[in-house]
Amino acid sequence: MYVLNADNLGGFGNGPGKGDAVIQTISAGATTFGGSGSYPLDGGYIYFVPSGAPLTAMKLGFDSNGNPSFNPAGTSAQAINGRIGPPTTTSFQGKPGTGIVWVADNNAGLLAFKAVPQGNTLVPIPLPATGGLGKFQRPAFGDGRVYVTNSNGVLYCMGSPVNLAVNCTSLDFGDSAFGSTQTQTVSCTALTQLTKVNYISVADPQFTASNSSLPQGTVAAGAVFKFDVTYTAPADSDPGLITSSITLSVTPNTNTFTNSVPIGLQANLVSSNAYIQVIPANFIFDPIIIGDASAGNGVQGQFVLANGGQQSLTISGYAYSIDGGNTFLNLTKNATNDQYWSIGQGFNLETGSLPAVGNTLAQNVQTTVRAHFYAVNGNGTYNTALFIYSNGGKIARVTFSGAASAAPKAEVTFDNGENGWDPTIGQDFGSLAATPGQQAVKTMRVCNRGGSDLVVTKSKPISNQYFFVDDSVAFPEGQIINPGKCTYGNITFIPGTALVNTPSVSTNGVFILNFNDPYFNGPIEYPFTATATSLQVGVMKNGVALYGYAGCYQDSKCGTGNQRCLVKQTSANNMNAEFCINYCKFVPSLSFNYSHIIPPILSQG
Repeated sequence: MYVLNADNLGGFGNGPGKGDAVIQTISAGATTFGGSGSYPLDGGYIYFVPSGAPLTAMKLGFDSNGNPSFNPAGTSAQAINGRIGPPTTTSFQGKPGTGIVWVADNNAGLLAFKAVPQGNTLVPIPLPATGGLGKFQRPAFGDGRVYVTNSNGVLYCMGSPVNLAVNCTSLDFGDSAFGSTQTQTVSCTALTQLTKVNYISVADPQFTASNSSLPQGTVAAGAVFKFDVTYTAPADSDPGLITSSITLSVTPNTNTFTNSVPIGLQANLVSSNAYIQVIPANFIFDPIIIGDASAGNGVQGQFVLANGGQQSLTISGYAYSIDGGNTFLNLTKNATNDQYWSIGQGFNLETGSLPAVGNTLAQNVQTTVRAHFYAVNGNGTYNTALFIYSNGGKIARVTFSGAASAAPKAEVTFDNGENGWDPTIGQDFGSLAATPGQQAVKTMRVCNRGGSDLVVTKSKPISNQYFFVDDSVAFPEGQIINPGKCTYGNITFIPGTALVNTPSVSTNGVFILNFNDPYFNGPIEYPFTATATSLQVGVMKNGVALYGYAGCYQDSKCGTGNQRCLVKQTSANNMNAEFCINYCKFVPSLSFNYSHIIPPILSQG
């Protein structure tokens, strides 16, 4: 993914060293089809979905030179399935803390998450089930509602209740210091007569409210009632925006109003002192493929070093550990390039991006630290941890991990029907009678014979009226095949039903595949052929019916000579086209007299 300057789009090969003139290149880790979404509030975020991977959020930050830089902020707990349209964000009247990011999952249906990650996780918002949604779909929004169409063509509309029985104010507790407590009052106006105000449900234990403060008995339309909500800020959490809600349960005197009234809550958790933050706390580099032309360049990563407190943050020192924190070592300049700090075998930090010891970060200021990983010892896994000392209330820790392995190697073969596998490109189903219930299946196998994960980067299954492939099972794009493992898919030939004595139909199609195997030379087309044959009856020539259809007739008068005189047949279950044609055909001396004025299949009776 490329981040560009909107006022100067740069261009391919126009950057330093003939690189691309872009602000930032973000590795998605897998093919990304649907583009990205953005959310400008709460500091600014972008979102994207690599194939077969979780929804990823990256937060806007700035490097030591003031240049914008997006950094990993969180992911969804579950992977998103299929070919996804762009993540879409909404907010309530443009207010911070109200953002929602929406994704149209091909299998799980419409999904929604809070736009701001909490603890490096995108928090899901429960929604009614829609069933799987179509490829590349983007939800549509209007008047507080969201619209999607599922894979069965059903249009779904979801939204907040239209007829609220009560109108209540939302609460913003503002800046709240660690461990502090604040109480604010919710004011509610009844929009219709209420038989009873039942109770309050609280979603987050940091917020509390008492049911005893609710009015007792009937509440008249237009009447105002109030109750208190208390927020207790945690003492051991990271600063940032906290959003939640409470639900007021009421009983209107008419069923035209909803029984539940949602009330929004938010607070901004702050530290009155300096507070050091690192985002993310664990960084995993993209894997390096040994033998690939780019392996020597290593891979890049970054993290955000931020002051989330209300006083200046002073950096007092750094250390790193390769044994989980048992032994600490000082940072040293890279032996071959003094523009890098070495923090363990294979890991470097750019000296220009890491604040020097003694430097300060003002309140609510952040900087991006750039990191690099090199497979200096060849195949294997690499790990290290960076420790940052400051007056920010704790020792900050960032763990780094990377891996290097041989390239993946794709092997595509086909079941030969004899307990073996055929690598031949070009598979023929042969001929199959076009009668009800007939079908033939060929199993296709993809194996990873290499040393690292094989990813299906392109998959276009064969598709016409005769071939069927379940593309959710047979090598979907983004599918990951571990080293030494295989996955399978079936291609089914269904000849359908053909009329008697109609010509055979030959059909063909291709299954297109490509992988992240650097030597696969894809995409490659895998052709399939097959022939659908009809029942052939009557006068034959070289095994094929001479006539497309044939029939016979009975003269009105029977006599001698060449007059055809057939015995009238009584209706029976075996009277089909073949019976009638053969009955005419074998009348002595008249088998050559055919009329072709009746349909090929005679109805029984």
